[in-house]
Amino acid sequence: MKTTLLYLMLLASLCLSAQQSTNTSFGTQMSSTFANLDKTRVPYGMLSDFSMEFTALPAFQGTLNDSSYVHPGTLKQLYKTLLFSRVTTSTQGFVPYNNFENNWENARKKKTIVLSGLFYRYSKFLDNAYPDKITISNNKIYDKYVNGIWQNPYHAQKAFAISPSTINYKSLDMLVKFPASLWYSNVGSQVQSIQINFNDGGGYQTLNPGHEKYIQYSSAGVKIWVYKLTLSTGEILYSHSKINVDMGISSRPYGSKTSHTGDRPGVDTLHFTATTPHLGKFGNATVLINYGNTVDQIRKPLIIAEGLDMGAVTSPEEPFGNSDIENFENTVLASDSEELGDIVNANEGILNDQEYDIIYVNWSNGTDYLQRNAYVLQEVIKWVNEEKAKVGSTTPNVVLGQSMGGVIARYALKDMENKGLPHDTRTYISHDAPHLGANVPLGYQFAARHGRSQYVQSPFQLLAGDVIVPLFNDGVGVSDYLELLDQPAAKQLLVQRVNTNYTSDNITHLEWQTELRNMGYPQLTERNVSIANGNQCAITQGFYPANTLLSINGFAKTGWLTDMLTNFTGYGVYANNAIFLAATIFTIEPGFLFGLLPGNSKLTADINIKALPAYGQTAQIYSGKLTFTKKLLWLININVNLTDRSFDPLPIPCLMIISLGELSLRVLQVPQ
Repeated sequence: MKTTLLYLMLLASLCLSAQQSTNTSFGTQMSSTFANLDKTRVPYGMLSDFSMEFTALPAFQGTLNDSSYVHPGTLKQLYKTLLFSRVTTSTQGFVPYNNFENNWENARKKKTIVLSGLFYRYSKFLDNAYPDKITISNNKIYDKYVNGIWQNPYHAQKAFAISPSTINYKSLDMLVKFPASLWYSNVGSQVQSIQINFNDGGGYQTLNPGHEKYIQYSSAGVKIWVYKLTLSTGEILYSHSKINVDMGISSRPYGSKTSHTGDRPGVDTLHFTATTPHLGKFGNATVLINYGNTVDQIRKPLIIAEGLDMGAVTSPEEPFGNSDIENFENTVLASDSEELGDIVNANEGILNDQEYDIIYVNWSNGTDYLQRNAYVLQEVIKWVNEEKAKVGSTTPNVVLGQSMGGVIARYALKDMENKGLPHDTRTYISHDAPHLGANVPLGYQFAARHGRSQYVQSPFQLLAGDVIVPLFNDGVGVSDYLELLDQPAAKQLLVQRVNTNYTSDNITHLEWQTELRNMGYPQLTERNVSIANGNQCAITQGFYPANTLLSINGFAKTGWLTDMLTNFTGYGVYANNAIFLAATIFTIEPGFLFGLLPGNSKLTADINIKALPAYGQTAQIYSGKLTFTKKLLWLININVNLTDRSFDPLPIPCLMIISLGELSLRVLQVPQ
């Protein structure tokens, strides 16, 4: 559980808006090389040879193959490449890149899949453009005339792609929307219709921009959506994407007495709002209830406080965020323990077999202030006690907090005691909770900050503004995690946090730790239990001070940040890779983890991430050098040194042995 939290913190560090470093060298070199070319003759005012290619445009010309699957990251890479191919200040079919991203993000909401797509016509140099149709002198390109007749060196091309807003969805039914504002084209008048085969047995269904359609599947699994674009000329182009559809949860409002439908796990739901504000705002949560031995009655409650849930930020489509009661129960059942299984699941045909009523507290904002969610948990506990009293149950509660939820539950219970409010809790269980804070290796934080801060500028403005886009764009859409590290929970929990200036910013964490330490632990429970995911056999994390955690030396791709994630070894290769890879179904597809680049473009990376040196010593923990090379017409080299930075460790706390009070647990805090 804590491993998951640490991984999510790393994801967050990837996406915080760092100090922007904009490289203008590429645009300057391209402007010089193409300065003498008559750009008014370039078809559609777009030339792929002029662009910084973030992905391979030829893979998306309307035919289906293993390299042409489109996910959110792919669509962003395509749009950036096309945006940079403009050889004039024409705005036809384009919006600023920030608008492209923000329009999509703002349209996302629960139980809805939002499509975005593009269709552009552009041009490229013919294979025999040089020397037959252009001339080159001193690395500059000129138009060629033969007997006063201009030689056309261009070949018309097309790019078509559509993507859903997410690659995973936990429900068999969904609303698919295709807002007109999310369809981009410089030749929109040529489009006759768009049809989609949702892989639901219904064949192609018309869904033009500005329309929506309700889709329902009979089974879970990987669904391949095929998009069919019909042009006014009769020409047909195709695009496709994959989405992993999970069965999800069948839910009904608490007290409705209606039956659950289908084979999906059934729960009752009830929304809660805190009555105590924190910093002027009230927290919210949805409780998911899986009854034990008596349906519609709570008699023996096990209250689960969920951990860090980024769903409100990264997966707004999901009804219950990134984690829910189904994840919890599946984890318990995966233990193969019959005793644990009986807590959350009844064996068919055995009377009174499920031991507890599961009350799963699903935060509306799983990255909010810990105090705010603690106050919501207090309302849930009070309600559970009232429900027990209605049916005559005197069984005290068991409150289990997962990861961050363990800290929230501790705060909630002790605060109730301080206020004289009965929580009627027999056992408080802290499951792998970061009571002292969470640690993400500083080398990874520096790398994430460095990579995320790299921007490049196009030679031509758009709408009277400079065209500046992020250099890296991951397959899973790193921008989905934008500013997550600035979310309150992350700032409160992260022990060492690298800010946008590449310095330490731990004020919020220290303030929280002081408040939590002064709060203490619940005193009116019979037992406080701590469970830590770890190893009791003296097996280390697999590295030592100053060891190399990641080294990339050679050609990279525009999905480099994802590459870094999949090699995140700071807390165990298998665990972290499993978390990341489980989030996607595209890992076997070329171009998912690594953005595809055409053969004439290369991104060279020299990246080294190391563990902290031994205490009292100083050594470099991160260095990153990136170079982009583009070969025009296999003759002209465009070489751009994008960035070259390195960092030593920040000042960090000493190693400490701290007593956790009533938990009777001693912990060695390692600031790596």
